[in-house]
Amino acid sequence: MAHKSHYDPAKEKWREAWYQFIRKHRHYLKGSPKDWQVVFFPGEEALELELYDRLRIPRENLLGLEIDPKVWERLRKKRLGIRLTDEPLDARVFFEQTDEKFDIVNLDYEGTFNNNVIRTLESLIWKQILYEDSLCGITVFGKLEQKQSVDRF
Repeated sequence: MAHKSHYDPAKEKWREAWYQFIRKHRHYLKGSPKDWQVVFFPGEEALELELYDRLRIPRENLLGLEIDPKVWERLRKKRLGIRLTDEPLDARVFFEQTDEKFDIVNLDYEGTFNNNVIRTLESLIWKQILYEDSLCGITVFGKLEQKQSVDRF
């Protein structure tokens, strides 16, 4: 089965808005871009990398969370310069297990706002994963899931 791109005009607008938000509020973050630690969902195409590159955040400061084993393996083989967890891992489980802290967190979900999203946010907050002066973005984008549901009928 051929890979279908996850590029979407609405997601592209979100990525640009997220870039502008970080630029506008970067004065809240400690240090310079070379110091900032980022956690995000890269997805198979890692479309957000371009914006973190534009912000001059070193790729080794980017931690990509991926739950799908096939996507995780493809990301690992691409050698994008970002960090990945040792194995495919759900964000909630990662946040429950880690002692790392982050300056920038972007959780860009495809699907509905559900209990897993809520539990992930609870873990993020309870474990104090974010530095005191940090930036956090969360998106829940059910459009793709809805289209797939319609396509099945």
